Amino acid sequence: MKLIWVFLSLTLSTIASRDTQAALPARITKGELKIFVAPNQTAKVLVVLPEGTAFEASNYPIEGFYKVRLDDGSVGWAPMDKVTLYDPETQNVISKPSWGVKVKPSWYIRPTGGVNLLIYPGLKTNFPNDFTSMGMSIFGGLEIQYLLSSGSGFFLRGEYLMWSGTGAVSTDTYSFSSIPINLGLVLQLVDAGHFTLKLSAGGGLGLMNRFQVSEIATETVSYMNPMMIFAGIGKLEFNFEISDSFGFFLEAGGRAFFSGNNTFNSDNGTAPSFEQNFLMYGPFGGAGFLIGF
Repeated sequence: MKLIWVFLSLTLSTIASRDTQAALPARITKGELKIFVAPNQTAKVLVVLPEGTAFEASNYPIEGFYKVRLDDGSVGWAPMDKVTLYDPETQNVISKPSWGVKVKPSWYIRPTGGVNLLIYPGLKTNFPNDFTSMGMSIFGGLEIQYLLSSGSGFFLRGEYLMWSGTGAVSTDTYSFSSIPINLGLVLQLVDAGHFTLKLSAGGGLGLMNRFQVSEIATETVSYMNPMMIFAGIGKLEFNFEISDSFGFFLEAGGRAFFSGNNTFNSDNGTAPSFEQNFLMYGPFGGAGFLIGF
């Protein structure tokens, strides 16, 4: 719980930092400049200024715009790529900040797929103690992100996941498929232009349609009926954006699933044999592409 609170505090402080501004001398460097009444290219144009015009501007962009104050006292918004900022003491050009600069779409659709390595530390009461090895799993899904001008924001992720494995001691086989859905936070760690590094974590629920155990020695199959599971995910993602609306990403992290008091049934139609808690976790890696709008 403490770790979640720290993560939430960092995310909110990063988002809030976009409102921190200070007036700096600025000048138009690329042709004439349209000053808008809001930080949006579709907003009403307040005035059109010629190249070389000087004015005051904020030191922090919002949605790719600087807030500016003109000589007549009017306030508007100027696209950051046409404005140069200067240090008020040395008059040196100030490099545009890379942290928190977001001239990108706020919404992203991210088809993703990859591989999990999952281990069962639970289910040891009534089955052989051979869940110490990891089983290979593949997944595919879709993640939707909403990012604020700080680069941090929120995500909603749905996946289809399949897993199968063989016991480390016995030759029993285990398999399941599940549809976990997670909601969580995204925290931007590094923004280097086209390259960004983000940390995200969240939790949610999932539907597991059937968890099956095939015991080779007794030639029996036991299974749990469809059930809801608790799901959690945490990951680092490396993004490379070719343009404002398209790019690629790599992700790596860990995930966990849990459900309690699940009833196992046998395949011969007898009464439920026993109840068991369900717990699994492990690392995963994936890749995909992102579409912004």
